[in-house]
Amino acid sequence: MNRLIRNLVAAFFTGFVGGVAPFLSMQLLPSLLNPELSIASRDTTAIWLTGLLVGAITSIVYGKTFDTEKPREVFAYALGVPAVLIATVSNLSTKYSAASQVSSTQESLTAAVLSPTVPEMISEPTEVTPPGGSSGMAWANPGGGRTVWGGSVILPQQGRFLVVIGQFNVTDTAAAWAEYRRLQGTALRTERYAAKSIAMFRLESSFLLVYSRHSSVEEANKVYRLLRINDPQLPARVVSY
Repeated sequence: MNRLIRNLVAAFFTGFVGGVAPFLSMQLLPSLLNPELSIASRDTTAIWLTGLLVGAITSIVYGKTFDTEKPREVFAYALGVPAVLIATVSNLSTKYSAASQVSSTQESLTAAVLSPTVPEMISEPTEVTPPGGSSGMAWANPGGGRTVWGGSVILPQQGRFLVVIGQFNVTDTAAAWAEYRRLQGTALRTERYAAKSIAMFRLESSFLLVYSRHSSVEEANKVYRLLRINDPQLPARVVSY
C-alpha cells in the first residue's frame, strides 16, 4: 500500500512539473528579458490547473509502475501530454472557426439574395411587339406548385414596376428577340409561384426583356426574389418609370 502511494505521489509530482514547465518557461523568459512585462494572473491560474491535470493523468498511467520506470521516460511523457491537449483544442478551434465562417458566408449570401432591391428609375419605355405578333403571355398553373408568400400564384399586372431579366443593345435586335422566344417557350421554376408575361420594352439605346410588370414595388420585389432563388442564372432586377 505504501509502495502504491509513493508511486502515485511521485508520478503526480513528475507529471505536475512536466505539465507546468513548458508554459511557465514561456511566461518567465519574456519577463526576465523585459522587466516591464507582467504575467497575467489568469494565465498563471491556467498553468497551475494544467499542471494538476497532467499530474493526474501521469498518476493514472504510471501510478502502479512508477518505481519500475525510468524517471526520464515518465517526465518525457508528461511533457508530451500538454502538446496533445493543445493539438486537440487547436483542431477543435479550427473546425469551429471554419464552420462559423461557412455559416456566416451562407447568411450573408442568403441576405443578399432575399433582401429587396431598390428599383432603378428609367425613362418611360415603349412596349414593342415581336415579329409575327405572337404574345408573350404564359400563365402558370396555380395547382401545379405549392403556394408561397402566404397567397396564391402571383399574377402579372399593368403597372410601372418591371421585373427585368435581360437587356440588349438596340443594335442586337436579333439576339433580343431570340432570347424573348427562348424564354417564352421555356418553363422556368419561378412560374410555379409567379406567372410570367414575357414582354419587350424599348428605351432610347436598349431593349429590356421583362418577366412581368406590377403596380406595386412589393409585388415586383416578391417576383424578383423568386427569380433569384429559383432561376439564379437570369439577371433579374427591378426598374420603374
